Amino acid sequence: MIVLSAMCWAAGSLYSRGAPLPKRPLVSAGLASVCGGVLLTAYSLMSGEFGEAEWTRDATLALGYLVVAGSLVGFSTYVWLLRSAPTSLVSTYAYVNPIVAVFLAWVLLGEEITVQMIVAGAAVLVSVATILRSSRTTVEPRRGLLKRHALAGAPASEPMA
Repeated sequence: MIVLSAMCWAAGSLYSRGAPLPKRPLVSAGLASVCGGVLLTAYSLMSGEFGEAEWTRDATLALGYLVVAGSLVGFSTYVWLLRSAPTSLVSTYAYVNPIVAVFLAWVLLGEEITVQMIVAGAAVLVSVATILRSSRTTVEPRRGLLKRHALAGAPASEPMA
């Protein structure tokens, strides 16, 4: 299911670049959140999980954080970036999000951070930095279309490799 969900996320991200979506990213994020919430609520009712929820203080705070930071801020920003930056660069957020989650769990909940987590986080950060640094593309304003930088001294009409 994890691989299938990642594939669906990638397909949706690519589709959204040319799809007729609302102009405001917050509206797109809101529609996606409402649809996801309705589907998950229906599933939890059908499976009997809804009655098993324990609404502790920590659970409520975590849910509030996920709604505000994860959905409203994070997803709205992601939708906006999909329209104005190359997909390869925008997708790097997926690698950084778990690092932020681990850091917040350590700071707010006192979770233990292991050496393995530090090594994995460092590998992710180096990978994202490499992707960002090796990208020689710019984005045409408001279109999200890639343009290659011209090399110094090369005529503008020659195609770049």
